[in-house]
Amino acid sequence: MATRTRSKRATSRQEFNPRALLLAGVGAVSLGRKQALRSIEDAGDNAVSLRKQLDAKVKSFGTRARKLTKQAEGDFQKLRRQAERDLVQLRKQASAKVAELRKQASARVAPLQLKLDEVVVEVANQAQSRLGPVLAKLGVTPAKRQARKPVAKRRTAKAARRAA
Repeated sequence: MATRTRSKRATSRQEFNPRALLLAGVGAVSLGRKQALRSIEDAGDNAVSLRKQLDAKVKSFGTRARKLTKQAEGDFQKLRRQAERDLVQLRKQASAKVAELRKQASARVAPLQLKLDEVVVEVANQAQSRLGPVLAKLGVTPAKRQARKPVAKRRTAKAARRAA
């Protein structure tokens, strides 16, 4: 069997070389300076980019606020017109209901009014017949009363518009 032999590597000792150290330091400073300048430029570019983004956001917020304001105003106008239509409709319904209730009330009150008129005339006649002789002896002449007739109500133009 063959034996393997390992080759020995020669390890060289590096000596302290001030010139190499100085060049390495200058290279590190130069590289650091380049990176610092690049970072400053990137930061400036980023600041400009950030400023542009902020300006765009502010404009978009303004645009969106105007859009939402217009939309809200449109919705408000739409709801207002709808409320006005509903109000007109409710007024018509209320007017119709009031007219109906007036008719019903008139129908119920008319017979009572006639009865009341009859009772008033009867009471006036009885008072005249009973108190007439007493008043005649005292020298007072009673005023003649006429029977009341129900007066027809006149409809005004405003009431006619309400009923329509």
